[in-house]
Amino acid sequence: MQWIDLAAELPELRGGHVHVLPSGRAARVRSVVSAHHFRCFTLDGDRAIDEAACLAELSRGLGFPKTFGHNWDAVVDSLGDVVAEGGAHIAILWTAAERSAAASLSTFVRALLALEAAARDVGDQAQVEIFLFADTAS
Repeated sequence: MQWIDLAAELPELRGGHVHVLPSGRAARVRSVVSAHHFRCFTLDGDRAIDEAACLAELSRGLGFPKTFGHNWDAVVDSLGDVVAEGGAHIAILWTAAERSAAASLSTFVRALLALEAAARDVGDQAQVEIFLFADTAS
């Protein structure tokens, strides 16, 4: 697996797996990651408003199987399955992230930690980039 340095085209990225950007940058990010053949998955922050809804949105947005366990450990396992299905480069684009955070900050943080843990777990097999788009990002 070859690591792709997205910062060359998206200089606002600061390293790590998680990036917080203004909502207005979503189209540009999608364009750049698509040009580099990342598999793109979109999460809707308006849907991820509590734990059950957030887990359901992760399952929907990331295409988890019907057997998804709807818990945080299952998020880590299921993202590993997504990688195994053929995803050396994966971009997760979470739109309206500030609304998820405002609705349930603890759930938002748990989801983000689970995604980041999954990204680390598959790091030798895949590059997983998580983009949080928010109207209040700076």
